[in-house]
Amino acid sequence: MRIAIVGAGPVGMLLAAALHHRAVKDFELRWVVRNKALRKSVSHKGLLLFPQSTKPVKAAKSFVPDPSRIPPETEELTPPDRLAQLVACFERKPRRTLRFEDAQLMTSTDELDEFSPEVVLVAVKAHSVLRLRRKLAKSNAITIFVANGFWMHPGMDLGVLLAGGFSDGNRLSYGRGGKILLGRLKSPHAEFLLAQPENGPPGALIYNLRELELMEELTKALDPDFIQGELVADIYPHMLQKAIVNCLVNPLSAASGEVNGALLEPWAGGIVAAMLEEILSVLKTASFLPEDDERFTNNALLSAFEEVCRATFHNRSSMQVDVLRGRPTELPHLNMLVAHLGERYGIPCPLNRTVSEMVLMTSAFHQPV
Repeated sequence: MRIAIVGAGPVGMLLAAALHHRAVKDFELRWVVRNKALRKSVSHKGLLLFPQSTKPVKAAKSFVPDPSRIPPETEELTPPDRLAQLVACFERKPRRTLRFEDAQLMTSTDELDEFSPEVVLVAVKAHSVLRLRRKLAKSNAITIFVANGFWMHPGMDLGVLLAGGFSDGNRLSYGRGGKILLGRLKSPHAEFLLAQPENGPPGALIYNLRELELMEELTKALDPDFIQGELVADIYPHMLQKAIVNCLVNPLSAASGEVNGALLEPWAGGIVAAMLEEILSVLKTASFLPEDDERFTNNALLSAFEEVCRATFHNRSSMQVDVLRGRPTELPHLNMLVAHLGERYGIPCPLNRTVSEMVLMTSAFHQPV
């Protein structure tokens, strides 16, 4: 099997690490690293791995946050200090170093034509997804997009990553025990008469025999020391649940400058609940919520939100890192998308709009002059 990875942020690095152990021996691997300096660093020094040692915060059904677990200096940290705090995790010796041959590293997706991959894993920010989807459409490969956001494109192959990480140069800090769910997207309100699997969700798109073999082979190829792979019959509800939770965690973390665990404090509770109420109202009116699915009740989603905050208690969201580094955020594919849908259906979304504006204003301060 021939596998290609596009993207060299934390997600792309995690995928490269998870596939590295079987590359060459069991399949061919190519990694598109567009940044010249980063590509040179990976080629000469390898990919340096720093597993995160922080254990998830355990809690009973009624979670009471412990303020003592949140660093007291968090409120006083300036943006450069927050970045320095993140990069400090790389001061120790890396646990492992993975080497990649020069032939495995590519400069652009144009080079994939000659390689002719059977599976392409695209790990990029949301604003690059549709452009790359059009560009890679001519390929016969299964192209799997691993990106945050609400994706409503039937037939699109998605990877929903339930893991986190932070990268700086060729160094990757990652949480253990992550998982990636793989599947083909269907519309939540359209039936596909073909490929309705026995005992599976109605209208789910499945793969032809060759595609199914490739997807199953891919899930087995992933090193569970990094992430486990699982093929699901219907990826839509998994994508939707993660996108909703991202709408709560990411912008609040980015706007407040706090670690994720701080969002479990009382000050955030009312904001989170109000934002979630707006999101669910919009998605239900737009017919984007699966019917009779207990995963999309208020309580279930609040529990999912708390679980993420506990599991990443001391981490900072990817949106906060984007803000600190002066990069575009994924707001247009998360809260701003919800707000625009709300405007279309006549549903006010003041909390989601306000938090989005706060992130945008914070982001403006970090743009290079």
